[in-house]
Amino acid sequence: MNLHVSQGDAEYVDQFFRDCGSTVSGLLVAIHPGTSPKMPNKRWTSAKYSELADRLVEELKASVLFTWGPGERPMVDEVRCRMRRDSLVAPETRSLKQLAEIFRRCTVYVGSDTGPMHIASLVGTPVVGIYGPTDPIVNAPYEGTPHIIVRKDVPCSPCRNRGCQELKCMEVISSQDVLDAVKMLLETSGNPGK
Repeated sequence: MNLHVSQGDAEYVDQFFRDCGSTVSGLLVAIHPGTSPKMPNKRWTSAKYSELADRLVEELKASVLFTWGPGERPMVDEVRCRMRRDSLVAPETRSLKQLAEIFRRCTVYVGSDTGPMHIASLVGTPVVGIYGPTDPIVNAPYEGTPHIIVRKDVPCSPCRNRGCQELKCMEVISSQDVLDAVKMLLETSGNPGK
């Protein structure tokens, strides 16, 4: 798969990373905590994302970069406010190709079953997908890209109840589960840093 990114979009992303300077280490993990407003049942909690991000920094010496789409910046800010460690926030992306270029420069992507997860997989960035209510076979990342789906079996999943308030399928997934998947993906993809 090849997702063409214009020179202008690449330069926009280049400028962001130049501005970050030495704050980005060799291992760069993109975390996208948002989901479609119509699918809040796919969201992992901000507390778990912040715990995971802190552990990525502490245990893997990673730089964590939060990406976001329209209306999702407050979600990212909430996750970052809960963190003990420093993290980065991606710039506002004016196109999906700018977002793709950001993901292309990351070592691994972490997030729920969302469009950004599929974009990351299309540009070849290894993906750790956090799956609750959706079917991991039907909604899997691009098969040509290394990926691990973190999902726990619960009696009610997969399900289509967008209004579910219990979210047992997401609640049972721990930050340790996702951290283990990131570690395994880094080992098996042979991609310790881009």
